[in-house]
Amino acid sequence: MPGLVCIVQSFNPFPRPPRRAPFAALIVATLALLSFAAESQAAFRTKSKERPGPAIVGFLPDYQAKAIDSVPFELLTDAIYFSITPAWNGDLDLSKLNKSALKDFVRKARRKKVAVHICVGGWGRSGGFAAVSANSVARERFAHELAAFCKKYKLDGADIDWETPNSSKDIKSYNALIGDLSRKFRDKKLRLSISVPARGHFVEPATFSRVDRIHVMAYDHRGPHSTTDAAGGDIRSWAEQGAPRSKLVLGIPFYGRNTARESMAYRELLELDKDAKPETDQIAGFHFNNLATVRRKTALTLQHGYGGVMVWELSQDAKGKNSLLQAIHETVQTSAAPPPPPAKR
Repeated sequence: MPGLVCIVQSFNPFPRPPRRAPFAALIVATLALLSFAAESQAAFRTKSKERPGPAIVGFLPDYQAKAIDSVPFELLTDAIYFSITPAWNGDLDLSKLNKSALKDFVRKARRKKVAVHICVGGWGRSGGFAAVSANSVARERFAHELAAFCKKYKLDGADIDWETPNSSKDIKSYNALIGDLSRKFRDKKLRLSISVPARGHFVEPATFSRVDRIHVMAYDHRGPHSTTDAAGGDIRSWAEQGAPRSKLVLGIPFYGRNTARESMAYRELLELDKDAKPETDQIAGFHFNNLATVRRKTALTLQHGYGGVMVWELSQDAKGKNSLLQAIHETVQTSAAPPPPPAKR
């Protein structure tokens, strides 16, 4: 902390007092020293809040709002409600938003001290991004409207999930949009994250510094759709492009896929084969992440200094001993726990 050393060296808590008021000078010096210490502690507390440790982020889509009551928010650090969409002129398209469900989601997450975010876009809901991001006036309006929406619903921030900018024009517009959102969100003390595909090359290096987290959707590959090796390569590819490891969050699917690209929730797969062994990672032709795979992926993120894990999506998990989210939480807690004391002889 070179800045701190500089301040301490330039400050003398016991200066030579004036001859006529030695006691008053000593009091002034002491108060100044106490004020400096308090400011230093406050700065440390603020910095600690910005880096709370490994994230466990869970998405819940609006079409699964009935599952809100059963979400174990206590196992999460962040919860993201999916999703609203951008209109071409910078307004927010809230036509699919169940406002009462969102409020319920926020209320239940807050009770467990979990940060809450809104997702914008997503698969099948990204059509408005190209138009709004290509126009500076529309971008400014969109940033204003989204920040106001977050404040109105007592959200901590938003996740931008444009799937996916491909043309050179869209890529340029995407990075401009994130820049405008970052400035607005910083002013409003809101957090900004982005969701990105398993592999991609559309985020400029400067944009990485403008977001708080990067959710890597490391799934939906051909064949076994989300192996540990494939996921490790996915998140590493983003780090190699300059994304800070501490911001990269590894996406884990709570569903399986078959060769026909059909999907089925993890809990539904277990219901198909209630006698499935713990090491099983395929049921009825659907490949999925079992408990051991989820633990390995979580451990991988911790070992390599990544920011944590993200799951899609919460309603697809099983309950009890087969819960993938519980396995993630336990892996993070075990890793963060101090080593046991030496055994007594």
